[in-house]
Amino acid sequence: MGDIGLLRLTLFSNTISDLINFKSGSPSTYENIGKVRTLGLEAALNVQLARNFYAFANYTLNDPRIVSDRNPDIEDNRLSFRNADSLNFGLAYETPGGLYTGIILRHLSSYFVNNTNTESLPGYTTVDLKLRIPLGGNVVFNGNLDNLFDEQYEQYPGFPAVGRSFRLGISATF
Repeated sequence: MGDIGLLRLTLFSNTISDLINFKSGSPSTYENIGKVRTLGLEAALNVQLARNFYAFANYTLNDPRIVSDRNPDIEDNRLSFRNADSLNFGLAYETPGGLYTGIILRHLSSYFVNNTNTESLPGYTTVDLKLRIPLGGNVVFNGNLDNLFDEQYEQYPGFPAVGRSFRLGISATF
């Protein structure tokens, strides 16, 4: 897109034999799935809106299917916990000196939590804030405020996800 942006499209296909997959329940365990084929498409767009101001978005369509298994009842079903589509959209300000601040909207679609595809969790949307301040040399201050609006959702059945949270840190490279 010339000097103002970049558009990327990625088509992916993976076939995995003997996949180890999380299995919900009490207690939680893992299970071996005979063969899984994942097909998907990711689109990403980065655009410079003005000097030091940027917008970015990416969307991933994801279709992981169980191709074969010793349990024929789950064949051709979507693989649990991995079958969500995702959307990220953000606006950022970044200087050549390394100062960065951004706001990011993250959305995950509903997804199945079992391989029989009879139970699912609804999708959710969160908003995050990011900050990076160079302190000189190779030292950087980082700050994140995740889930700004304290969205309540579950990532696993019966277990609420972390609500609003923040992280502060200093990193150095040598």
